[in-house]
Amino acid sequence: MSRLSSVTIGVMGSGTEAHEELAVPLGQLLARLGVNLLTGGGAGTMTAVGRAFREARPEIGITLGVIPSADEESPGTPRPGYPNPFVELPILTHLPHSAAYGKGDLSRNHINVLSSTAIVALPGAEGTTSEVELACEYGKAVVAFCADPSQVTRFPKEVRRLTTLDEVEEFLRQVLSRPVRTGYAPVNDLELYFEIHGTQREGRPPLVLLHGGGDTIGTSFGQILHLLALERQVIAFEQQGYGHTADVLGRPFTFEQSADDTAALLSHLGIEQADLLGFSNGGTIALQIAIRHPERVRSLVLASALAKRDGAHSWLWEFMANATLEQMPQELQDAYREVAPRPEDLRGMHDKAAERMRNFTDIADDEIRGVNARTLIVIGDSDVVVPEHAVDLSRLLPNAQLAVLPDTNHMQVTSGANGLVPMVNRFLEAQAK
Repeated sequence: MSRLSSVTIGVMGSGTEAHEELAVPLGQLLARLGVNLLTGGGAGTMTAVGRAFREARPEIGITLGVIPSADEESPGTPRPGYPNPFVELPILTHLPHSAAYGKGDLSRNHINVLSSTAIVALPGAEGTTSEVELACEYGKAVVAFCADPSQVTRFPKEVRRLTTLDEVEEFLRQVLSRPVRTGYAPVNDLELYFEIHGTQREGRPPLVLLHGGGDTIGTSFGQILHLLALERQVIAFEQQGYGHTADVLGRPFTFEQSADDTAALLSHLGIEQADLLGFSNGGTIALQIAIRHPERVRSLVLASALAKRDGAHSWLWEFMANATLEQMPQELQDAYREVAPRPEDLRGMHDKAAERMRNFTDIADDEIRGVNARTLIVIGDSDVVVPEHAVDLSRLLPNAQLAVLPDTNHMQVTSGANGLVPMVNRFLEAQAK
């Protein structure tokens, strides 16, 4: 599988000063986010950020460099000193090396800016300022990353000055998490909120994400959604009463109904078959989809999913017997209130979700054995789901494999820091062979 990402972040900065205190952590961050790094391919900041990126050995993402020609008489010869040794894909251009503040004729700066999904500009002189000006002119997402705002006084005032890596990461995650399409699907008396990320690729059906109980798209998959969407189209939606999707009075939460709602959503979107990744309660729903609508499912990823009551530690059922809203993690409460059409419905959502768990009934062995879709079962080694259940489930499912993530609890399974994304990508890629 190619390491090339579908998202490219441009890093602009000085060709003489390395600014390693900024460039090194930035390069490491970009490698962790699974994006391509684009620079001018020269010395200074370009070398420092490229070296840090390459040394991080990203599983997804390569370094690109837009390389200037030596002179007008030698358009096919790189300028001396270019590319630096950390550029994996050099792009040689005959266009002028730079342009003053982005005005006038086309230059190499235009390639740098227009080829980037978003831009992080480090301190630099006229060439960097030209690129930042161009980024603003073309409506690119751009920020300055500096130790002190006095380092970037040349940059346009509208460009945000960020002084910490955490701020840069937040900016990049916002860029990466932007869906290409959002909407509400009228299915089964619901207005089901959905998002589409990434692009459809030949031979790769969409990957549908099913979030956990009490969650939203963001709280279940916010840290990995953009990484999954680098390889394929991803469809994420919020189930009845969760997040953007309003509840319907008198309509209980059941795993079977959620499975039927998901199948109806696929019909609405014109999708005949999909891969499914369900986390926690979403994994149980994914399994029900494979049972009730097998023609819709090419493959399954069941992350921390339950099929039997004895598949969870006994303390879970003791907790659920008397669960109250006040015990719900504040992060989940805040996420719901932030996007729900009626934030005051939070208590109702919690109570119906708790009731669904209290009423949890085992899925029959024969139904599980009837699932022919290839399945990847994933749990954490400190999960709510007990290892014995995951093993039993892998034996009941005819075409299943099992992975246990080390040093991982239930809420960390979809955190992205444990190798889940490359594991899922390899599993889904194998289904096409």
